[in-house]
Amino acid sequence: MKHFIFSLLLLGISLGAKQTKPNIILLMGDDHGWEEVGYNGHPYVKTPNLDKMAAA
Repeated sequence: MKHFIFSLLLLGISLGAKQTKPNIILLMGDDHGWEEVGYNGHPYVKTPNLDKMAAA
């Protein structure tokens, strides 16, 4: 009985906690080097959307 009450207590605490979504973006590309984006200083490749995400 104690385990049941403890389980209900934990359930109530977890339901009352604020649910936040993780702030993770995973970008995958084939043969994409670290320096081949604008925010890392590539002189010719323009990546404005990736630059905005990197600055945020």
